[in-house]
Amino acid sequence: MKKWLFILSSFLVLGIIVTVFLGFMDKSKAFEYQGKSDNWKVKLELSNHSRTTIIEYVAKQKEPRTINWILEGAGYETGADHTTVEYKKTTRRESVNDIPEPDSSDKPEIEIEWNGKKEHIILSNKKSE
Repeated sequence: MKKWLFILSSFLVLGIIVTVFLGFMDKSKAFEYQGKSDNWKVKLELSNHSRTTIIEYVAKQKEPRTINWILEGAGYETGADHTTVEYKKTTRRESVNDIPEPDSSDKPEIEIEWNGKKEHIILSNKKSE
C-alpha cells in the first residue's frame, strides 16, 4: 500500500512540476491595438511571432471593392495594395520573426486609401486605454 501511495504521489508532484515549467516556457507578450474613424475600424494583434491586422469599413456607404493600406509601428511595417474588402472587412495574418518585442507604448499608424480618398488612423494599446 505504501509503495502505491509513493508512486501516485510521485506522479502528482511530477505533473505539477511539468505544468509549472510549461507555463513559464512561453514568455512572449501579446498586444492588441485599436483605432477608429468615421469610415474605418482597425485592430492589430501583435506578438513576438505573429501579426494580425483587421480592417473593417464602418461607414454607411457601400464598402469599396479594394483598398491600399500601410501600417507602421515601432520597428515594423506591413501593408498591401489592391486588398479586397469582403463583407466590409479584410484580414491579414502574418507569421513574423523579425519584429522587436511588442511595447505597450507603441502607437502604430495606418494609412488607408480607397476610391480616391485617404485616411490616417493612430492605433492605441487596448490595455492602456
